[in-house]
Amino acid sequence: LDDVTVRVGEELRVVESFDNDLGAWRPMPHLDDVPDVVSLSPDAAHSGTLGALFIWERSIGGELRGIFAAPGPLPLPAVGSSAFTPGQVLVGQVAGGSVPVVVRSTFTHFPTLYPGDGPFLIVNEDHLREYRRSLPQGAPLEAEEFWLALGPGADRAGTVAALEESTRGLARVRDQEAEARLALGNPLSGAGLGGVAWLALGTLSGVAVLGLLLYAGLAARRSRMEMGLLWALGLSRRQVGVVLALEELLLAVVGLAVGAALGTALGGWSLQYLDVTSGGQTLTPPIDVIVDKVVATLAYAGVAAAAVLATLLVLLLFRRTHIHEALRAEE
Repeated sequence: LDDVTVRVGEELRVVESFDNDLGAWRPMPHLDDVPDVVSLSPDAAHSGTLGALFIWERSIGGELRGIFAAPGPLPLPAVGSSAFTPGQVLVGQVAGGSVPVVVRSTFTHFPTLYPGDGPFLIVNEDHLREYRRSLPQGAPLEAEEFWLALGPGADRAGTVAALEESTRGLARVRDQEAEARLALGNPLSGAGLGGVAWLALGTLSGVAVLGLLLYAGLAARRSRMEMGLLWALGLSRRQVGVVLALEELLLAVVGLAVGAALGTALGGWSLQYLDVTSGGQTLTPPIDVIVDKVVATLAYAGVAAAAVLATLLVLLLFRRTHIHEALRAEE
């Protein structure tokens, strides 16, 4: 190949003579394990001393083959997950076209991407788009995810709706500020701990109900003599019932207060042993105790409901007790 020429009106202009070097000309990448080669050779010269010699070993078919002027670095520099090694050169496909990349560095953690889901590579979007535009029949890339960084006062809901409509629902739209608020309120929101929190809430409510009901039943049987004495002293059933209800209420209030204080203290104490990286450095940002208001409110409501049920159980057992039975209970 030599003297690449274009026609401008009636004039023919040589735009590439290959007399000095190949410049940006590279062989078009393909998925064969034997790459094509382009080099300078006197045998390929049409005029001057040198021309471009394009060599291939496998049959040309299917993919487009030839040389093109690369607009940027090629192979495209990339960083990848730990499945790759620095310096590794690969050819993959993006939107149906072959893309050569070279792994410059690897990592084990990257926001929104998880090596456990499979190997992945990250390249500069501008490099990738320019590379695809330089190829014949290079289809434009379609984004699969949008991250919005909008200014104050912007119509976030309208922008999200417009993007979803323009992409026909095929791309995911994520509001950066909404994601930041979620991460600020719950830094582990993406770690699947939300489901664990609800499971713990259900377990806590069940244990609270069973524990308070069991305690109420045992307390009612243990205090039958006391109830008999209160009756003998002139208290009515209603007054004795109020005394028992106040006992259960006091138990629930003290239990909630002590439990909240101990939970906060133990949570802060245990986090100091988790607030470090694998190399012993302090995490940035540091781990802090975050109380989910919804979960905490439901937890308190569950314990309060358990206390109400325990009180009703005590009153029910109390109503079935007669004064002569209560006075002889200790016998």
